[in-house]
Amino acid sequence: MTKYLKHNGEEHSITGWAEKIGVHRVTLQQRLDRGWTVEQALTAPKCKPGERGRPVSLDSALKRYVRRHHANERAFLKLLHRYIRSTSKQHAALLGGIDMQGIGQPPADTFNTPGVVDILAESRPDR
Repeated sequence: MTKYLKHNGEEHSITGWAEKIGVHRVTLQQRLDRGWTVEQALTAPKCKPGERGRPVSLDSALKRYVRRHHANERAFLKLLHRYIRSTSKQHAALLGGIDMQGIGQPPADTFNTPGVVDILAESRPDR
């Protein structure tokens, strides 16, 4: 028994509609089997390979966008925290290395090194 579909005042079989709109009859039948309305099945554009399923509503597309956005945001924050932790450890190690070397303080032998006045005093034995 041939199933006829009525849309915009026209009535055709699934094969007839498939030829008219330029999709394969199996595609049209699968759309209807998946619960698409006749209007959705007949007016939806051809899907690219791998894109199958129900027609996307604005609400579901928005929800999918929000989920992806939040997932990307969580991934970015995780990466940022990891970077901050690594740079904090590097910074602490650098500061620890500077403190251990005594940077910021004069070297220990600075006071044992003769200065200009000492050199001049040594060069003039008469004083």
